[in-house]
Amino acid sequence: HVTGVQTCALPIFYALVVRDATARKASETATRSYADRLAQEVEVRTAEMRTLSKQHQRILEAASDGIVGVGLDGIIQSANRAAADMLNRDIRALVGITLDRAFVFGTGTSVGTAGRPSQVRAQLWNGPYHVALQARLARTDGESFDAEYTIAPITEGRETKGYVITFRDISERKRAETEMLLSAAGLEHSTEGVLIAEIGRAHV
Repeated sequence: HVTGVQTCALPIFYALVVRDATARKASETATRSYADRLAQEVEVRTAEMRTLSKQHQRILEAASDGIVGVGLDGIIQSANRAAADMLNRDIRALVGITLDRAFVFGTGTSVGTAGRPSQVRAQLWNGPYHVALQARLARTDGESFDAEYTIAPITEGRETKGYVITFRDISERKRAETEMLLSAAGLEHSTEGVLIAEIGRAHV
């Protein structure tokens, strides 16, 4: 047995560190305030973008010309109601298909062969851009119409992101031009005298 051993308690020391938390609290408050303002700004900008998107959609739907957005791969990404109506297609069926399927030569066309894809897709990469071109396009119901169209690239900086094709039905205009040409040819080859007068105006 071990006897006579004495134990003594060691003194315990505590370190107390006091810091001024004013700066930290101010920094945390400023960070929270900045985050709140940023979240609010993002929410406002998101609402503005949604409003602009709706306005753009209404503008596209109100346009009488057909407007088609095309990706670099030649696939239609967007289309308005006028484009779908002229081609006799549903918008949902028009989006997602290639131009070769949407823009097809119509019967009686003087450019290309009826039933074959038009040259529109080939012109995406080489142009001409912003120039009015003409072709006779087919509808899905078997009818066709004379169309005038333009191609414009969508660019960001120097990089092309896609294309916009705008087209319209000019059948009535072409018909009127043909009638005028026929009338002019008839007058030119007529052996009888023809007088054209404007009614309702007096000449002194």
